[in-house]
Amino acid sequence: MQNQQFFAHIRGDGAEQLLVDHLKEVQGIAENIGEKLGIPHVTGLAGMLHDMGKYSDEFQNYLREAHANPLNPPKRGSVNHSTVGGKFLMEKYHLTFNKETKFSPALIEFVSNVVFSHHGQLLDMINSEGNSPFIDRMTPTKPIEMYSIAERLFL
Repeated sequence: MQNQQFFAHIRGDGAEQLLVDHLKEVQGIAENIGEKLGIPHVTGLAGMLHDMGKYSDEFQNYLREAHANPLNPPKRGSVNHSTVGGKFLMEKYHLTFNKETKFSPALIEFVSNVVFSHHGQLLDMINSEGNSPFIDRMTPTKPIEMYSIAERLFL
């Protein structure tokens, strides 16, 4: 699958948007917004990683199926694409704070939460019952292809 093109969206007329182009566009928009707050690289990182899960075979199959069967598409949201980027940040950088990396665990949690929540509201770190919707998102009941995706992108 190394040479396969990955798509973010396929419009009704068949026009396809490459995932890499979508991620770069969202990164640019997020950086512009973040510039006003003095954190363009933080917001840009969230923009770049928000759809990392679309690099999975499962999501690409879902996208093709939805386009091929517009009257009976697969259930919207049946493929988890929004967890991968945040999970990648948490597993790779959350506990690695030191003078060399300078990754703040709180910053990694913040960006991960934004990525997890890009289709809805930010997740509670702890709710009134003492549970953590944020941590629950880190451990979805259905496995995700995170490591095969990360290998395609970063390794």
